[in-house]
Amino acid sequence: MSEPTAKPRPFHLAGRIFFGLMTLLLLYAVAVQYNDPDPIRWMVIYGVAAVLCGVAASGRRLPRATIIVPAVIAAAWAAWTASVVYGGGPLNQMFPGEPGTGYVIVDTEEGREMGGLIIVTLTLLLLAAFNRTPSRS
Repeated sequence: MSEPTAKPRPFHLAGRIFFGLMTLLLLYAVAVQYNDPDPIRWMVIYGVAAVLCGVAASGRRLPRATIIVPAVIAAAWAAWTASVVYGGGPLNQMFPGEPGTGYVIVDTEEGREMGGLIIVTLTLLLLAAFNRTPSRS
């Protein structure tokens, strides 16, 4: 007598709603990049995350590497950006701020970019956790 194979359960409704909302938020992030000086790389990272969240919102499962690879890329990129924002990295030395204001443009721009990368990373890690399939015994 063979053991019944465990079928993956569909995402819980709350998870599907969450990832649906994240899909919309990330698509919005893609759309507002049109006036950024370097839009392509941001459109790609937000677009990949939006597609993955859209698939999750539809209730389909993804191979784990499909989620983890962009999550690791976003996390590494966020870490590099944090080193620039908080560690006085090379961009802070190249662009010290607006004359007379003491306000560092790079810190605010890079800080917002770091926040977006952290959102992408956390969303994808949450997706990886929700995307688990039952183990085969």
